[in-house]
Amino acid sequence: MAVRSKNAVSSTIQQHKKLLEKHELYTYHFFYNDKKYYQCIYSRFKKSTGTIIMDEKGQVVPKNIAVKVAYYMNSFNTTILDVTRIIIPEMRKSYKPIEEKYALLKNITTQTEESSFHHYYSLVDEILIRRSRLPEIVEEISKLYDEVLQTNHLDLEICERAFQIVEEFNEIVFWIAMRLTEAVPIARKIKKDRKLYEQTDFYSEVKRLVASINDFLSPSSIKELEQSVRLLGEDEDKNLHVISPDEKGMRLVGELRHRSRKKIFERNIIPIIRNGE
Repeated sequence: MAVRSKNAVSSTIQQHKKLLEKHELYTYHFFYNDKKYYQCIYSRFKKSTGTIIMDEKGQVVPKNIAVKVAYYMNSFNTTILDVTRIIIPEMRKSYKPIEEKYALLKNITTQTEESSFHHYYSLVDEILIRRSRLPEIVEEISKLYDEVLQTNHLDLEICERAFQIVEEFNEIVFWIAMRLTEAVPIARKIKKDRKLYEQTDFYSEVKRLVASINDFLSPSSIKELEQSVRLLGEDEDKNLHVISPDEKGMRLVGELRHRSRKKIFERNIIPIIRNGE
């Protein structure tokens, strides 16, 4: 990291360091209002105990600016951590059962006009199309992070772009859960009516489809799905809402996640900012 007045920065870091603390200076700066700002994190026994925000001359900036800068730098880092903790595992999750249903339904729907099969096929097709976007999301956020590390530069535009990419991921995952919820009554109907197709040429595919549906309709699977789409959230007036599997629910999820990010920052980071002490 190219920091001006390196000795001044080091001196400021040491001045604010407390007993038994270690420190880590972020390798990139945050560019805000035509100025570069740097963040140093203090820790004791691997637990964060403090942070300071400095300008490129090593001067500790006023508390109000420090809070603003720290919010974006910490939120950006949390976003990057989400990629490894949440997004990549979700991307690598096996969708083989759904892909197998897709292949069976594709064959069945060429041999019958029964609406249940066609509706189920349409839902599975949409799910696989939306999910195909996840590897692209990982690539985009990885490129963004690499750019920050290579240039040692972070700004509002880059932060907002990172937030938008991760929010798109959240929307896709919630959207998939919504579509799977829609598929539950259709799957139940197909399972219930399976014997109606015993004399058809595609009955072997129906039996295999019903076998896979049994796993999908298991109590543990249904419970997990319900938890994915019926989250309890609190709005700005502290009224509790059950998030429903629809477009309104998706918007509410986005709002709740944004407020959650701010609350976590206010609870965990603001109290340990040492600017103004």
